[in-house]
Amino acid sequence: MKQNIRIYEFLTIAVMGLFIYYTYQSIIALGYVGGTGSFAGYVALAAVLISLLTMFISKNKAKTNFTRFWWAWIFWLLIDFFILGLRGEGLANIWFVTFAPMTFFFFYNASSHSDNIRRIATLGFLAIFIIAFIMNLSFLSYAQVNYNEEIGITNLVYWCLCAVPFIFLLKKKWLLFAFLVLTTIIILLTGKRSATVCLVLTFVSILWYSWSKGSKVQNILFIFVGGIVLYFIIQHYFSYAVEGIIGRMNDIEASQGSSRIPLYQDVFKVIETNSLLDWLVGRGYGSIIITKHTNAHNDALQMLFEYGIVGLVFYLLMLWNAIKSSRALYRHNSPYFMGYLVSLIIFVVLGMVSNLVVFNSYFAFICAYWGIAEYEISQYKYPKGRVWNI
Repeated sequence: MKQNIRIYEFLTIAVMGLFIYYTYQSIIALGYVGGTGSFAGYVALAAVLISLLTMFISKNKAKTNFTRFWWAWIFWLLIDFFILGLRGEGLANIWFVTFAPMTFFFFYNASSHSDNIRRIATLGFLAIFIIAFIMNLSFLSYAQVNYNEEIGITNLVYWCLCAVPFIFLLKKKWLLFAFLVLTTIIILLTGKRSATVCLVLTFVSILWYSWSKGSKVQNILFIFVGGIVLYFIIQHYFSYAVEGIIGRMNDIEASQGSSRIPLYQDVFKVIETNSLLDWLVGRGYGSIIITKHTNAHNDALQMLFEYGIVGLVFYLLMLWNAIKSSRALYRHNSPYFMGYLVSLIIFVVLGMVSNLVVFNSYFAFICAYWGIAEYEISQYKYPKGRVWNI
């Protein structure tokens, strides 16, 4: 028994090591002119293979509606790639589209063998957050030197944002607050409106949850004082960044949502030419490129385009099951609830105005959190939950 525990702990450490290196390589590839990130794909493939291994050796037979959903989605992806033919970018990307689902199953199965899996995962994703934070700062400096830009508009902030749910597993309030401050700083500096919306809704959710659960006076006081401190930090050091984001918010109508409306129109023009098969199963993974855009900046729309009505239904079922799981965690005062709620906020906001599910890289971070939380739901719905002191 102890040997099995050690095997899963070792595999979790290995997977987190792969995730850390994958994050580094991907940010290098996306953030720097001349960056290669050449090993990122191989690292993701290795993570998928480890996930497959644990699925075969795990003795965890517990199933929930959400685990059944992920099985069905993986099964459909296999049909889409192997039976329906080489549509879109072709067969070679099957490992990439299964990266996030397999991440869910790895952490779901690994969590059933050792409580240390949660601790390893939390420490690992906090490390990813810190690495992504530092690399974002480095990229902003790089952009300012090379392009003379005061504020960098970059998607690299999402690598920090999608690791945020794990900070809510921290028991020490000062450490939780410190990571929230870092999250606020990097979002303000990068100037992403979607990330800013996620941040605001996260703080609103913290206040709502503390109030709804009748938190002690000192907890409410801590949040209040922390909010004041954070306000003065932003006001003193990052007022120019706030002005930049407000300016971009006010410019939404003039810029047609950062050219989102013309993009959506281009996508719908192609959809209007769909055959019956295209409507049913889509045009294939990566086929959005035929609209002359790299993505649709809307997960539901891109799922419809690439996977058809079947893909859109799966997307809506994913959201529905995540909402149901969050309700179960809330009812049982689970320590996972707050992080889960934040992950839902990220899922919905980025899914509406950017992309998350169709860009499987940092979506895997959220799937890791969902997998760990889903094991708790499948086993014991503790009235008071459990908290791991990191």
